[in-house]
Amino acid sequence: MLTWQGRVVDARLKLLDPSRCRHSKLRRGNAEVHAVTFQPLGSKYNNDHLVTQSWEILGQQWLMLAVFDGYRGDATARYVARSLLGRIQERLREIIVDTFGGLLDRLNCDAAEPVVSSMLEEEVLACERRLVQSVSSICPENRNLTEDDARGLFQRHGEEITRAKCGTTISLALVAVEEHFMWAVNVGNSSVAITTIVPAEEQGKRSAQQPCTRHSILSVGDAYTVHLPADSGKLSKAADERPFVWLNTSRVLGAILHKAPYAYLRDLFHYAYQNQGTRTPEPPAVVEKIPSNLSLKADPSVRFIDLKPMRDKDPILVLFTDGVNCLVNGSTVFTPGVSSSAHPLTVMASMLAGPDRDLSIFPTKSPMSLELALGHGVDFGWSRAHGVDNIAVEILFNLLGGSNADRLEQVVNWDRAIAHNPNLFIDDTTIIIARLGRALPVMSSAESAS
Repeated sequence: MLTWQGRVVDARLKLLDPSRCRHSKLRRGNAEVHAVTFQPLGSKYNNDHLVTQSWEILGQQWLMLAVFDGYRGDATARYVARSLLGRIQERLREIIVDTFGGLLDRLNCDAAEPVVSSMLEEEVLACERRLVQSVSSICPENRNLTEDDARGLFQRHGEEITRAKCGTTISLALVAVEEHFMWAVNVGNSSVAITTIVPAEEQGKRSAQQPCTRHSILSVGDAYTVHLPADSGKLSKAADERPFVWLNTSRVLGAILHKAPYAYLRDLFHYAYQNQGTRTPEPPAVVEKIPSNLSLKADPSVRFIDLKPMRDKDPILVLFTDGVNCLVNGSTVFTPGVSSSAHPLTVMASMLAGPDRDLSIFPTKSPMSLELALGHGVDFGWSRAHGVDNIAVEILFNLLGGSNADRLEQVVNWDRAIAHNPNLFIDDTTIIIARLGRALPVMSSAESAS
């Protein structure tokens, strides 16, 4: 029989299986990036998509870091990652050459701020238009479709329709590595944040700031003022009567069935899910609950951040999908129906804190408040022994159970857990950690225990 620690190690190895967990690292100059994406039921069920790219543009080093939280499939997330980021790289090069004489540095970054910000907003909205127009060109709004017509369209244009039908949120960071400034973009309920060391009198602690707006329908005022038009009729704000409580974001690219005229949903998207030629409708009562002319938006929140004033505070960039919020909240994972009061950004900042920043960004002994927030002990410094050496993986696994063997084993056997309690849920979870000034060392087991 395995000891408690043996059970923890065994569970970690099973959760690290590539069928559930994919991780990577990237080093460019003084910046190092660790990333992970995870789904306990297997990668084929993971609709998240992550990007960690290094761009060299006219001799300058740039980082493009992005997380895409796919909605009802990964088709939109993958399309947007490919289409949008390629356009941003192309447009950024054009701006540097045509507007700033071939060099974008600290001498002209103030002038570049509104130009690049506008470009980023334009390209997000242009990507959204391409998704919508691909469907309107295939199937004009005023066309009355029979079932055979709709099925024929799916056979001929399945890829275009599927990526418009699905959706994705975006959180991305475009970082000028040597010049120490960046742009952040957010659409939806994923997060991009910067954590920094707090003043010396609170040694070992970190604070976090979220420069972009996070668009969640659970935010006050966001669900109904942003996402429901004036002519949609009265709608109760009771949680059990919200038509899109399962969407949980007020802004998303794609998801055209929540944006297009009702006729598209009635005549076309009813046939989006097919099983051996049989008609499979959208979720029960969705058609009846969706107001006519729903205006779910894709407008991004864009911010410029000057990193130079933060250099002595060891800035660490953090991007993550809504799966982190789900794990921190806990009400669908380990404490059914009971939500933690901890804020995901506070938890992430606490995990990145450390009194001895020259040795590690991790504390040698984790704060008790962090353990209380998660409901289990945390453990740092183990990933190197497993050949991973990845801080994003360690943070993820501490959210999944930390040093608690029972919880880790529950996640390993998640299919059994949800069969026993269908209300349990672990969302696809993706995390990117980027230290912008130095490398991201992970302590050895000996350092962790000392």
